[in-house]
Amino acid sequence: MKFLLMIVFVIGMFGSTGECRDFIFMLNDTPSMNRSDPSNAAHESVLWGMQNMSEEDKAEFVTFNDDVNMALHRVFDTIPSGSDVERNIILITDNANLANANTIKRAQFLHVPIHVLNLDENRDVMTTMRTLMQKNFRPSSFNMLTNKFNRGVMPVDLPDIEADRLKVMLISSSPGDATLLNAEHRTVVDGRFVKVYELERTDVKHFDLKVDYPLGTGLTVDVIADLNGQAVEAIGYAPWLIGSAAIAFLILLSIPLIKKRSTKVATDVSYRGKLLISLTKSSGEYDPAPREFNLFRSPAVELNLRDILSKCNILSKFDDAESILIIPDSRGITLKNNSSCTMTKSNVPIERGGRVELWYNDAVNISTEDDTSELILTYKSLKSNGAWD
Repeated sequence: MKFLLMIVFVIGMFGSTGECRDFIFMLNDTPSMNRSDPSNAAHESVLWGMQNMSEEDKAEFVTFNDDVNMALHRVFDTIPSGSDVERNIILITDNANLANANTIKRAQFLHVPIHVLNLDENRDVMTTMRTLMQKNFRPSSFNMLTNKFNRGVMPVDLPDIEADRLKVMLISSSPGDATLLNAEHRTVVDGRFVKVYELERTDVKHFDLKVDYPLGTGLTVDVIADLNGQAVEAIGYAPWLIGSAAIAFLILLSIPLIKKRSTKVATDVSYRGKLLISLTKSSGEYDPAPREFNLFRSPAVELNLRDILSKCNILSKFDDAESILIIPDSRGITLKNNSSCTMTKSNVPIERGGRVELWYNDAVNISTEDDTSELILTYKSLKSNGAWD
């Protein structure tokens, strides 16, 4: 059993956070993936992920054809001890090859989050990779979502924005072809699902994309802007919708220079929604039923898990629960882990001192240090008609 492929890329591409980060993309190459990824789109999703990184970042692309835990431990063995470089593992696999608890604990000890793209849960690997990269590492400056527009010429009008580099990135839900017209550019990636172009001039205000994809294909176009080596990030923008006849644009842009993307807590917003608490292991109760805690009744101040458990009449001895903090933000809630508990979201550890955002239907798993108590915390919100989801 061995790695099938290891290629080290030093990304000298586009944008910079001012810091070097190491990314390890690990792709399952066992026969089970033929069912989960019959079109073999996962390889191109890795290309898109690398293109979304900063020029200071480094990346490794690893495929494996044996047990995922063995492959992960081989990667862990290559990580130097005491290194202060930010590292992330992006694992693309299926349910047959998920990391176990011991592997996750070692990743947490090494301070290396494992971001899992489970193709049995999300067959659209392109969209899933895009969401993961932009939510955790680098958002696009603005984007355009098609309304199932699959064939013809899409006009694209760019807003006024100060930048010294512009990159256009297209992903599709089906294989097809696209060509960028009316603007000098360099084609960086020309794949079946991914097209990446870097514009030669940054004062371009209009270009066309000629596309030819199967009927019903969804296309997403992201434009990434860079100024003075820093990412230009849109604030409060809405996605652009491309219809079959015209494009509707709605953008609110500013040009902050950022060194590192971090979670920002909005202190002037109120709680919304509720928490669903499912105790999966308990030292004080036998098979406790799930409880709900209505956040909207709480003042917009920092809450802690201990108080919430008490108010929900959950009697389990959950050590250090008071050090897990819940804070309102503009899109949901933020959890801050100041505890000794093990906290994970989608198999990604939230280390002590770290924080994670929970939006609609997001969940975290929390277990005490001695593994005597475990629970799942799920954030729910209100539908527009006022009913709970």
